[in-house]
Amino acid sequence: MKNVLIIAYYYYPFQGVGAKRASYWGRNLSKVADDIECTIITATKQNEKICDEEIIYIEATSKVSLLNFLIKDEGLMWLGNLKKYFKNIKKNKKYDVVIITGGPFFHFSIAKFLKKMFNSKIILDFRDPFSSNPRYNNNYLIKVFKKALEIGFVKSADIVITVNKSCERLISGSQRYSSKFKIIENGYDDVLVDEIKKIGCFKKENSSSLKIIYAGTFYNDVNTDNFINVITQKDLTSRVEFIHVGKERKGICGDNVKSLGVRSYKETLQLISSSDICLIITGGKDFESTTKIFDYLAFNKIILVITGGEIKSGNINEILRKTPNVYWAYNEVFDINRILKIIIEKNSNDKTEYPTYEFSRLNGLYKLLEIIKLLCY
Repeated sequence: MKNVLIIAYYYYPFQGVGAKRASYWGRNLSKVADDIECTIITATKQNEKICDEEIIYIEATSKVSLLNFLIKDEGLMWLGNLKKYFKNIKKNKKYDVVIITGGPFFHFSIAKFLKKMFNSKIILDFRDPFSSNPRYNNNYLIKVFKKALEIGFVKSADIVITVNKSCERLISGSQRYSSKFKIIENGYDDVLVDEIKKIGCFKKENSSSLKIIYAGTFYNDVNTDNFINVITQKDLTSRVEFIHVGKERKGICGDNVKSLGVRSYKETLQLISSSDICLIITGGKDFESTTKIFDYLAFNKIILVITGGEIKSGNINEILRKTPNVYWAYNEVFDINRILKIIIEKNSNDKTEYPTYEFSRLNGLYKLLEIIKLLCY
C-alpha cells in the first residue's frame, strides 16, 4: 500500500475554482488505485465527513510578518502551522508521495522539509504561475524575489505539474529543470456531469430566446462592456437572455441580463446544461486556461470566445481547436454583434456532438496516477 498526501490550501467545501482540482484528486485517487491510501491536509474548514478520505484541517495563522507586506499569498500565513503539525506527528508515519497544490504557493516551501522527514517523492502542482503571472502587477523587486522562491520550489520537487505549456514557460526554472515538468489540464467533474445528464431535468424551457451563460469571475483585465452593449440592443433583447453565475461585477445589467451570484458547482453545471450558448471573455493572454471551458465542453455546448487578443490564439485555442461549435470574436461591438447574429441565424440546435472524455478530470487523474507509479514503482 502506498501512502499519498495531498496538501491543498483550498479544498471542498470551498466553492471557488481553486478547490476543484485537489478535491477531485482527493476523492477519487483511491477509487482508481486500490493500492493507494490518500490523506488530505487543507486550510479549508470541514463541515461534514466525506467517505473514503482522511481530511486533516490545519488553520492558517493570523500572525503578520514582514513578508506579508511584500507577498500577498495565503500560503505564507499557513506555512508555520503546517510545519508545527508535521513536527508533532508520530515518527513512524510515512508518506511515499506528497502532492502540494497551489495557488496559493508559499506553502510549497515545505517540500524540502517533507522530503527530508519522510524521504517522500514531491509533486508540485502549479495551477497558475507564481512569479510571472501577467494578471498581477508586481514591481521589479517582488518579481525577482518570487522568481528566486519559485526556482527553489522547482529544484526541490521530483515532478512539477502544470495545466498547459504556456503556464509552464512562465514558471521560473522550467527551462533548467524541463525534465521534471508534466502537463495535466484541468477538466470537468465527470461524476457530477454524468449525474446531471442522467437526471435530465434541467433542459431549457420552451422559449423563443437563446440563453447565454458565463460561469465564473470576470477578471479586472477583461472588458465586458462591449458584450453587454451588444446583447442589450433593442433588436437582441427579445432574442437572447444572458445569465452570469459568479461574483457580481458592476456593469453587468440590463432587461435581458440576470446576475445569479455565486452558486454551487452542481448548480452551475445544471445552469450550463440548460443553456444554448456558453461564453468566454478573455484578455488574450497565452497562458489563460479557464476551467469553465471544460464544463462547457462536457455538455457539447456552442461556445462563443470573445478575446482582447488575437483570434484563435493561446491555450484556449489549443483546447478548442479540434472541437466543433466554437465561434471567436474580437472584443469589439461590431464583431461581437456580427458573430452573435451568425450563431442565432444558424440555430443553436445545429451543432455537432463529440466525445468529451479527454476534457474530464478523470482523464487527468489517470495521468496523475501514471506519474505516481513512475515515482514509486
